[in-house]
Amino acid sequence: MKYCIRLLIVLFITNWTHAQQQLIFESAGSYNSTSLPRKLPNAFFYGGYLDSSFLAETYASLPNRNSFGLQMQANLLYQSKKALSQDPKKWASAWNWQFGAGLENYTGIQFSNAAFGFVFLGAAPFIGDTLDFSHTKIQSISFSKVGLGLYHPESKSSVQLNLVGVHQQFSANINQASWFQDPVQDSIFLQLNANARYATNALSALGLALDLDYRFASETDHDPMVFQLKIQNLGLAYQITPLQQLQFKGSYAYGAYDLQTLQQFQLVSNLDSALSALNFQRSSLSSWTLLPASIQLAKLVNNDSTIRVQAYYGAHFMLRQTYTPMFFAGAHFFVTKKWQTGIGAAYGGFGGLRAQTYSAFSFNKYQIFLRTDNLTFRNGASIYLQVKCDL
Repeated sequence: MKYCIRLLIVLFITNWTHAQQQLIFESAGSYNSTSLPRKLPNAFFYGGYLDSSFLAETYASLPNRNSFGLQMQANLLYQSKKALSQDPKKWASAWNWQFGAGLENYTGIQFSNAAFGFVFLGAAPFIGDTLDFSHTKIQSISFSKVGLGLYHPESKSSVQLNLVGVHQQFSANINQASWFQDPVQDSIFLQLNANARYATNALSALGLALDLDYRFASETDHDPMVFQLKIQNLGLAYQITPLQQLQFKGSYAYGAYDLQTLQQFQLVSNLDSALSALNFQRSSLSSWTLLPASIQLAKLVNNDSTIRVQAYYGAHFMLRQTYTPMFFAGAHFFVTKKWQTGIGAAYGGFGGLRAQTYSAFSFNKYQIFLRTDNLTFRNGASIYLQVKCDL
């Protein structure tokens, strides 16, 4: 990958002196949940104290199925204003070249209220009850990318092919799991059917991914409506270092011990016995990893229109089981030539209904766009920043 980066730097310096350029920086961070209050993840991200009464209240308010997600990204895109071909008869004369690089992370969790209670409250409050942890899913992956592409200045459409390096990744599926603690016999019964895969190498997989931004207009009686099909990170990566795979499928009973038994207790042998009862298997797996591709279809704002208030709407999907389709809609206001703003609502993704707002500022050579999809801040927070600079 380092040779590709060197090549891109050479191309960047070469074109710097031959044409005008545009540099685009994008950075985003968001976390959201269908039911967890914002105070809980904030304590992990920024530090804080979670008392037992708050955790008990949170557990009591949770529905049976819950989700939580975290996404972070930072991308830098360079677009040259020099055409690929100087011959106007060729199709390449309408396209300029671009290159970009970035870092991204995706983490999604689906869990039951019983799983939350067991993790944060312990087993003591649930003595005599059966806790069901089934259908719990965890997916997390971080990767970097660098690529070359084409940019169409007139329509603002673009396509780019990226070389992707996957860093850390982890996934776990608890298909079926139950925990019962008998208060009479002072024993525990565990039934588990689950699997997990992980890789912690600095570079565990290499692959290719496609970024596509296709914009098209729909003719109307007034100004045309502009639509966008945006696809990011559509691709696969192959493991250059095998994934570690863990599998459990069995049941285990843990009984109380008297004093004499405790004196003869052997931790290693009992742990081996528990793993054997759960049919524990560990293996190495070389396979393809599906990247967390995102697909968005939206109606955009027409900046060439004379209408000062316009509607926007769309839907966003991700190729991940822990992400549900997100739908959004709102109104855009052209306040002044230098300031545009909007307000709307979103539903889905990692959370429920929430408000969103944004503002865009235009200067001579700079454009700044700032957005949040969690205006109410009840179950999450998000920030998106885009800076465009004409060089």
